[in-house]
Amino acid sequence: MRNKGHYILGGRKRRVSWHYTVDDKRVIQQLPIRELAYHAGRGNRKSIAIETCMHAGLDQDAANDRLARLVAVLLHDLGLDRSRVVPHKHWTGKNCPRLLLPMWEEFLDKVDDYLQGIDRGSMESIYGVAENAEDGEMAHEAIAEEVNAMLTA
Repeated sequence: MRNKGHYILGGRKRRVSWHYTVDDKRVIQQLPIRELAYHAGRGNRKSIAIETCMHAGLDQDAANDRLARLVAVLLHDLGLDRSRVVPHKHWTGKNCPRLLLPMWEEFLDKVDDYLQGIDRGSMESIYGVAENAEDGEMAHEAIAEEVNAMLTA
């Protein structure tokens, strides 16, 4: 089982995995989007799992901003809108993401702002650097193909 981990809950070993990890410095893809991640019970087959780091010494605002950028890119590539973005709590009832839930609507507004930047063709607003349009289109098409394959499987 690659890129998956385990944790102990109530004395039982449980399988866990997710697609992306986000902190204040980077985004790391843990699994291809078309691969099933074990993260949300009934939501496993219906969602893309993104873990946002929360720990001492982390710039949480920067991590949340990086998360909003990632979500905007995924929404763009999949042709979805913010109504499809749900917190872990939606699937599990768990108070997660604990630090982001109190400002969930503001977070979605930020996602919308970045998504509008993509729609206007401003990849610089998402990635922070100018990007070759042709390379950017190919990268977005590849991500969209992976995600669509996962969602239609």
